Amino acid sequence: MFKCMIKKYLILVAVVVFLFAGAGQAYALGGTQTLSQTIGVGKTLSVGLYNSGTGSWYITGNTNRLVADVSLSYENYPAVIVKGLTAGMTQIQVCAEPTGINCLVLNVTVTGNVLGASVTNAHPAGSWLISNKTVFYVSSEGLIPVSTWKIFLSNGGSSKLIQPMNADDERLPLLGLMAKKDSRVQ
Repeated sequence: MFKCMIKKYLILVAVVVFLFAGAGQAYALGGTQTLSQTIGVGKTLSVGLYNSGTGSWYITGNTNRLVADVSLSYENYPAVIVKGLTAGMTQIQVCAEPTGINCLVLNVTVTGNVLGASVTNAHPAGSWLISNKTVFYVSSEGLIPVSTWKIFLSNGGSSKLIQPMNADDERLPLLGLMAKKDSRVQ
């Protein structure tokens, strides 16, 4: 009887540990996955990662280093640690290979305020924005308006990537219309 109880207890513990580990390490296994999170200025976000085949993870990109500081931790399990520095948006890429294979793309919005006024920054290059039913692509040189849905799709656009334009985005220079497979889209 005692052996049976111990066996049931160990099975229960194994199931609980498996569920906990799976929940904490749900991202970046096999291909590229995307996660979007919002944190406040001065706050920290931790996202657990599976153990990679190489035994290491690599930060291969951070589109706006002024918005968030990114580091890796291997303390209890692999994790990417993001600290919000200033209000704005950044896209972070963490990969199991230094060449960019098996990646987690982390879209981070950092919110904050100064003396009660809301603070925003322009979206980073690579973002798709909408304003008054017009879609724009944010390039490193400004906003590229998109004239048709077909052109939008030919440049890798997806409706789930479109975000509302903010006041700082409106201050970016307006560039010429987007073409099919436009070379300005990265």
